[in-house]
Amino acid sequence: MGSRDTPLATLAPPPGDGPPRRGAPPGERAAVGAFGAGRGPGRPCAMKLTRKMVLSRAKASELHSVRKLNCWGSRLTDVSICREMPSLEVITLSVNSVSSLEPVSQCQQLSELYLRKNRIPSLAELFYLKGLPRLRVLWLAENPCCGTDPHRYRMTVLRNLPHLQKLDNQTVTEEELSRALMEGEEVTAPGGEGTGSGQPEMSYALSTVDAAADTQQDTLSYGEETSVVGQPKTVTYYLSGNSSTGQEDDRYRDRARLSPESMQRGDFSLHLYNITPYDEQKFNCLVFRKSLELKKILDVEVTLHVAANYSMPVVSAPSDPSKDRELTFTCTSVNGYPRPNVYWINKTDNSVLDGGLQNHTVSVNAQGLYDVVSVLRVPWAPSINVGCCIENVLLHQNLTNRPAGTVPPGSARGGRPKAVGLW
Repeated sequence: MGSRDTPLATLAPPPGDGPPRRGAPPGERAAVGAFGAGRGPGRPCAMKLTRKMVLSRAKASELHSVRKLNCWGSRLTDVSICREMPSLEVITLSVNSVSSLEPVSQCQQLSELYLRKNRIPSLAELFYLKGLPRLRVLWLAENPCCGTDPHRYRMTVLRNLPHLQKLDNQTVTEEELSRALMEGEEVTAPGGEGTGSGQPEMSYALSTVDAAADTQQDTLSYGEETSVVGQPKTVTYYLSGNSSTGQEDDRYRDRARLSPESMQRGDFSLHLYNITPYDEQKFNCLVFRKSLELKKILDVEVTLHVAANYSMPVVSAPSDPSKDRELTFTCTSVNGYPRPNVYWINKTDNSVLDGGLQNHTVSVNAQGLYDVVSVLRVPWAPSINVGCCIENVLLHQNLTNRPAGTVPPGSARGGRPKAVGLW
């Protein structure tokens, strides 16, 4: 090969993943890569990392003794030989075409892995790194698996690799780790269920589960999640060693509370104050155990149901019924939840009146509660005694209007929303 030929490879930079140095010696160029016939410059063929390449670059005599390996920009697609390097501690594979992390899953001493600008297709590949107890530095940026949402990508990586100290050249903080427990996705295996695209499942959250036998004093963290319009939101979380809990969603600020004392006894109840109908949804309680290296020991989905008492129905009757051939009665009841059943009865025999004579209007007020206006129209009769009934099925409440003048003071205000059950 003449001196005017395009070099087949360049010397790789140190593990800091900086720019390559040009002008590699001829022997290095010949050992690392080649262009496919007819492809022309800039279109490399598939390259496999071989034993000869590894020993040459690492200046070692045996694969099992290699501790550091630098293959930056070497057009590699196959690094399966890494399975034969159990002592490997640092490897630089940036700016290649590697598409799987499985080959490094056997490198139990690996502490630094540089993979920027490769072809890792999915965050499900993180599965192969979860069994590396010493891994502290990972550079995975500019791979297809990173997707278009940097926050979601970072949270998912940190949830699965919580021992990382640096990700993509950025220091990992304790706050990020606590948020990752709630906002990242836990991967299983490539091609398995739920993790192929690296996109988190939608989670929801609230729990009253007793798990004292599993947690004791070494619980690392506990969190509550909810989902709003398809996006997971953290209600609150607790990280062992912090003096207080935290809130992520402004809707729950100063309303959600966890009790560290109760959690030590295995009670992970979330206390939610000033309930509104908008709190009616599903929640997910997540508990991780520190002594098991952030192993998830509790993941429970619970539904919060909200209800509020309706005010006592108030009925207005025609002022001068003798002059009308049709009588109109109006019933009102306010500030209840959920949506009620409304019907009219003949108080003489307690029979339900024909629904065709009734017209109900149920509207949502500024508090998110329901207000009811019901109109009854019946033919004139010399003596009519009717009643309006408001039924709240969730609270097993059935209210009927009292005779005029007997409505107790304040009863027209309705009830304060409250949580009535967790299922």
